[in-house]
Amino acid sequence: MLNAHFFQGIREGLFLFVIAIWVFVSAGSEMALGVFSFLQSGVMVLSYFLATHFIKPFLRKRAILIGSILLTLSVLLIAFKPAYHK
Repeated sequence: MLNAHFFQGIREGLFLFVIAIWVFVSAGSEMALGVFSFLQSGVMVLSYFLATHFIKPFLRKRAILIGSILLTLSVLLIAFKPAYHK
C-alpha cells in the first residue's frame, strides 16, 4: 500500500512540475507562472476539501473512476495551443 502512495506522489509531483515548466516556457513570464500556480493551488485545496467531505466510502471507487476519466480528458485542454498573457 505504501508503494502505491509513493508512486502516486511521484507521478503527481512530476505532472505538476512539467506543467509548471511548460507554462513558464509558453508564457515567458514568471508572473504568469505565479498566477497559474496560485490558481492551481486554490483549485487543489478546494477539490481536496470537497472530496473528503462529500465522497463517502461506498462511493470511492466510482469517484476514482470519474476522476481518472476527467484527468485523461483534461489533457485535451493543454494539447491545443493555450495562451497565457504576459
